[in-house]
Amino acid sequence: MILRDFHVHTTFCDGKNTLEDVILSAIEKGVKTLGILTHSYTPFHIYGGLTPNSVYEFSKELNALKARFKDKI
Repeated sequence: MILRDFHVHTTFCDGKNTLEDVILSAIEKGVKTLGILTHSYTPFHIYGGLTPNSVYEFSKELNALKARFKDKI
C-alpha cells in the first residue's frame, strides 16, 4: 500500500506544525505523497489566511524543503 495525504495544514495557516515538522513526520510514517495546503490570501482577513508576504515565505520555504527531501517523499 502506498500512503498518501493530500490535505495537510501547517503554521503558515491554521496548522499546529511547521512545514519541516509535517514533512519529517510524513517521512517517518512512510508517506510517499504529501499535499501541503494553506488558506489563500484574500483582500479581507480570514482566520488562518495568508498575507501577501507569507505567500512568498511559504513558497520559498516549501521549495527549499522539496529540494532537501526530494529523495524521501
